[in-house]
Amino acid sequence: MRRLGTAIAVIAVLGFAGQATARQDLMSVTAEVDGDAVLVETQPVALPIQMEEDDQEHSHAGVFPPLVRFELPVSGYLYGVEYDLVDTHGNPVPRHILHHFNLIDPEHREMFLPISRRVFAAGQETGSYQMPKTLAGVPFEQGDSWILSVMLHNPTDQVWEGIQLKVRLRTVRRGLPWPLANVIPFQMDTLFPTGGKSFDVPPGESSRSWEGSPVSEGRIIAIGSHLHEMATRIYLEDVTEGQIVWSGSPVYDDDGRLEATTRGEFFGSFGVLIKPDHVYKVTVDYLNPTGMTIPSGGMGVIAGLIIPADPDFDFSSNPSDSLYVDDKIHFMREGMAMETNDDSDMDTGGNRR
Repeated sequence: MRRLGTAIAVIAVLGFAGQATARQDLMSVTAEVDGDAVLVETQPVALPIQMEEDDQEHSHAGVFPPLVRFELPVSGYLYGVEYDLVDTHGNPVPRHILHHFNLIDPEHREMFLPISRRVFAAGQETGSYQMPKTLAGVPFEQGDSWILSVMLHNPTDQVWEGIQLKVRLRTVRRGLPWPLANVIPFQMDTLFPTGGKSFDVPPGESSRSWEGSPVSEGRIIAIGSHLHEMATRIYLEDVTEGQIVWSGSPVYDDDGRLEATTRGEFFGSFGVLIKPDHVYKVTVDYLNPTGMTIPSGGMGVIAGLIIPADPDFDFSSNPSDSLYVDDKIHFMREGMAMETNDDSDMDTGGNRR
């Protein structure tokens, strides 16, 4: 069993009931309940063979199933996420067809920015995760609306039909004596605050960073990351103290394909304290030996779980905030050029809590 720190525990929108029927790239559904799980899935899509113009190598252009806006049918606590990628016959397909997916809660803000909260995100190197359900869980209410956003690509030599992502949210219902602690997910991206997450990787060594401060005090109990190939390191630094909070590394298989990333769990030490009067910086390092710039070849995201110091702190989002609006435009793909290999053409803007 992989625990919550295995994945990018992090992890789409508010006020679009009037848009849902008019948009072809947005499905609005009520998620299904299966035992202790809440089920949600994407619309099937085809994945053609994608090659670059010179037909020498595969293209990594994104294929985007319609966004899924789903209503949670029960109240409870999220303690795990499982997912499968299947074809039109229900057969499993290679995991590296998944570029990434995000679960987004637009009704609550991020710890470091006033944008919609990323509840969970996963890339091809991220497996299903689960933490002890008696220990901690992310609270949610019946009727809450989340967004499932998915990007696929086809680095294989095969055409795939009817590809679907099926997600199972493992939950604990309200009224039980557990979980012992409410936690909130958080995310820090090297291209924060809003917009696309991919960047060009120049030849040789290079780095990308973003820094900011949390809106409230809390303790990080689990942390992981999402990287691309050629990454060598990603780390979180307390700039105020001049200390490394956590450092993660990519794990490659025998063929040189990114297989996993290392992660940190701090359950035994009751977490790593973060403070609103401190500045924290996430940095990702790349080493590109090809001698050529790799367009959109880099990404650096860390995410994890925090126990807030103040359990009554109000993390409700402010839909009128300018960064919230910019972020919504991004993840709702409004005005987006869908043929690009990233899910945004937005500028990143400036730092802000």
